[in-house]
Amino acid sequence: MAKKRKSGFSSESHDSEYSKRGNDLKSHFLSLFDSILEYFQTLFLYGKKFLLRRFQAGIQAYLFLKIGLFFLAFGSIFFLGAFFFLLHKITGGDFLLSSLGTGGVSFVLGLIFLWLAASSLKAEDRS
Repeated sequence: MAKKRKSGFSSESHDSEYSKRGNDLKSHFLSLFDSILEYFQTLFLYGKKFLLRRFQAGIQAYLFLKIGLFFLAFGSIFFLGAFFFLLHKITGGDFLLSSLGTGGVSFVLGLIFLWLAASSLKAEDRS
């Protein structure tokens, strides 16, 4: 009878030691998983911060581009108007020649800017 109790006692200590190792292994695994989760959360926060800054910079660039194009459009209209009045004065008050000259300048400037845009797109495709 004493032997049974002794062997039972040793198996109980063996079982408790085994469960203690299992708990340690489980706690190590959970801490590893928690560390990996914290890493990805931190990575997500940095990515969110980076994208938010890029988005804000993109909005600012878009607004500045719109404002710049607005003033460029007014500048080109005033330039063409001044060119029209110059041609009107040179031709002695002939509206047809002044209009044709202004339209021709507009057409040539449009072709030049379209060519510049196409050449810049070609340069981006090569690199």
